Amino acid sequence: TVEAPAEPVRGIDEDGTVHIGGWIAQSGPLAVVASIADAIQLRFKLANEAGGVNGYTFDYTVIDDQANPSQTVNAVRELWETEEVFALVHPYGSGGLNAVKDYLVENDVPTLFPFADSRILFGEDAAPENAYGFVPFYEDGITLMMQHVADEEGVETLAVLHTNDPLGESGPLGAEAAQEVTGIEVIETVGYD
Repeated sequence: TVEAPAEPVRGIDEDGTVHIGGWIAQSGPLAVVASIADAIQLRFKLANEAGGVNGYTFDYTVIDDQANPSQTVNAVRELWETEEVFALVHPYGSGGLNAVKDYLVENDVPTLFPFADSRILFGEDAAPENAYGFVPFYEDGITLMMQHVADEEGVETLAVLHTNDPLGESGPLGAEAAQEVTGIEVIETVGYD
């Protein structure tokens, strides 16, 4: 059993149920990533079946944002203001995270392990105190991928295909910056909507 805290804690019931949430596309053009939410749900189910963590169990609510940032805004408001979750866990998508970044910071929303470009929360500005990431900056990841294909596959030239938005444009910026380090020449960049 859980010893109840002296003061109520947002998103944690007296019985020790911790309400957490996240967003991820479960329909629409990125529906393939829905399995990530299934895996998270399974992990919490297994933890709960094993007695929880230090007596706490987990209730995970995931909202389908269809990888549409305007729907991400609605999802986050619903999770934080209506569901009153304790934290957001593994929210998915750089576009969505970028759309809600200011809201998360202004409302001091605990955000754990967003599957998105880390530069959004952990870039030039000081990171929020209650945000914890694990994805490298996209530009750094591009450098590592380019180094791998240069070393392992002998690639000497490449073209970069990217979305026409600030996050998609990190692709060509990262590839351009990695040319000297990797020895790969970027011969073309092509953006799409």
